[in-house]
Amino acid sequence: MEWKPVGIINVNAADIVISSEARDAFLFTQELRFLLDKLTLTDLIDDGAFVLPMVVKSEDKSRYEVFANWLPLLPQRRTKREQFDAILCEIPGYISMGTVDRIAWGYATQLVSLSLSNTTVLAHVEELFEKISTKFAKKLSADLEGRSARSLCCHFTERTRSQVETHIKNLAQKA
Repeated sequence: MEWKPVGIINVNAADIVISSEARDAFLFTQELRFLLDKLTLTDLIDDGAFVLPMVVKSEDKSRYEVFANWLPLLPQRRTKREQFDAILCEIPGYISMGTVDRIAWGYATQLVSLSLSNTTVLAHVEELFEKISTKFAKKLSADLEGRSARSLCCHFTERTRSQVETHIKNLAQKA
């Protein structure tokens, strides 16, 4: 494990920022359309306590930088809460910025695979491949290397190009 949890802390919402290494992945997830954008069943039970943002202290120790588990911080999920429980983590100094970026994109990938609107999910999957396929090209098998985002989307979701195009149109209509 490249990071280790130190404990759960309570953080003022004003003291939470998105880590610069996670910013691109966070911005991508801001555009996701979830099946239930405003409310999840877990919110009815415990106001989002099932997903705790993962944070590290900023270099100047004045704020907490989120690098994963930011679902409760997304605008489409954000409540008017002033305080958040968060998992405080330590990331050793020798960990590269690329590792934090990889963790953040891993979390974004997880969000894409969970509870997205069934009329737009393929559009989100294609966009995800547009964002990450060059970053993580080494992880793709040789037969998938160099394929377009649309082709990768069709391959991994087992859907047709026509179905992907329909989802892209649906997403454009919702925007």
